[in-house]
Amino acid sequence: MITQLVHRGANASRDLDNTEWLMVFLIATVFGSLVSGAVASLIAGQTSLPFFVSWSLTVCLGTLIVVPLVITVVKGWRERGALFLLRDAAVLAGLTFAVSFIGSVIFASGGEKYLFLPVIGVIVATYLFGASGASVSISLIAITATLHTDFASSGVGILGLNQDILFLQLYLVCLLCAVWPLSALIADQERLLVRYAETNGHLELAESTASVGHWYFDTNGSSLVWSDEVYRIHGVRADDLDFSEGVELENPASLALYHPDDREIVRAILLDALRSQQGFAYRARVMRPDGSYRHVSSIGHPRFDSDGEFDGLFGTVQDVTDQTKILEELRVARAAAVEEANTATRLAETDELTGIANRRKILDNLRTVSRSSGAAEQEVTIAILDVDHFKSVNDQHGHQVGDTVLKRVAKIISDELRSTDHFGRLGGEEFLVVLPGEKCMSASLILERLRKRIAEERWQVPGLAQVTISAGVATTRVDETMETLLGRADDALYQAKENGRNLLQIAA
Repeated sequence: MITQLVHRGANASRDLDNTEWLMVFLIATVFGSLVSGAVASLIAGQTSLPFFVSWSLTVCLGTLIVVPLVITVVKGWRERGALFLLRDAAVLAGLTFAVSFIGSVIFASGGEKYLFLPVIGVIVATYLFGASGASVSISLIAITATLHTDFASSGVGILGLNQDILFLQLYLVCLLCAVWPLSALIADQERLLVRYAETNGHLELAESTASVGHWYFDTNGSSLVWSDEVYRIHGVRADDLDFSEGVELENPASLALYHPDDREIVRAILLDALRSQQGFAYRARVMRPDGSYRHVSSIGHPRFDSDGEFDGLFGTVQDVTDQTKILEELRVARAAAVEEANTATRLAETDELTGIANRRKILDNLRTVSRSSGAAEQEVTIAILDVDHFKSVNDQHGHQVGDTVLKRVAKIISDELRSTDHFGRLGGEEFLVVLPGEKCMSASLILERLRKRIAEERWQVPGLAQVTISAGVATTRVDETMETLLGRADDALYQAKENGRNLLQIAA
């Protein structure tokens, strides 16, 4: 019955160190012993209370003493084979033999006042061997005590029970009540220590893999705790630093492992976190004893005790040197790529000879200005400029002088225009000027000033006395396309050349 109750009532394995299984076993043993006492009373025809109590208590104690011993031996044999019997059992037997010998002397001589000595021995065995020590030592003491108990001559005492038997049973009950909870607590402690060691090992592995360490700093600076990974990141060992006297954040020297340029920043951040009792985050450089630097990132939060009182700061430190280098390389590469893109764009939009906008760029500008001016209902005036008799300059003075003329004309026009105006080379000796928001008359004054300025330029070239330009001017009309506007300006330029050059011609 006890076996079935334990089998059906406990989900845990048959382990004396398992609190759940042990509680089910104890309850099942008590219940089964009571049933056994009732059945025995019916069979023997003894309906008296002393018989029932004596029988039930005897069965209960027998089960609680023998079953753990059997489980200990069988489990030890299965798990460790002969080592359990030869090594652990030898040490345990030596201890319990001494205890049982003391018990024999005590029971034989009637020195009941020394019965605490076997209890101490059982407790020591339990501390050393856990449940195995408890089961073996209690079994030996039970055997020893039983051998020295006179079951025949003892008088009847409380509840009509044999006094010696009742005393022995109560003594063993006291042993069981003292030892099994202790055994369970020791087992729980060992499991917690194993779990803590495993967890700490996993934490150290995770910190080492991720290059992340943790630290704790209390409110008054008397305690500073670093994990192993924090020491590794800083390039020092635990015995290289002495935190026993605390760390004073008010003194920048306490942050001597940080780069001199970063110490004050880190100190201010940590002091503010302590005063405000809030989280923090910072990046800094750590200066290792070998002279190398490591970039670290630290984040943390305040820690409070069970009473809600501020207890200190808990933070993590991550070595981000590799990430920082990668980010820096990416930043440099991005800057180089942007510069290359800008250079490529500039080359694609710039006239190679004069350095001003090329045909594609100036036409894009005209398209953009026309679109925005149309939305704002403003006029745009353009002018196509052409260097007069430029072929003759090339023929008489050479292409190098011709290039110098084009560059000088482009420079004069650029100097005379406003920052809001646009100017570019259409090709050959032709240039396009875009004047946003200008009406025809005001634009003509600007362009006329340009024409005169170029005509008055003096050239340091023998035989080249003067260079002039002709211009065709056109102002946008309602719903006029850019192509139509350029066509009208080009027609006006043609008219200016027909009328003698070195003049402006306004489109019809």
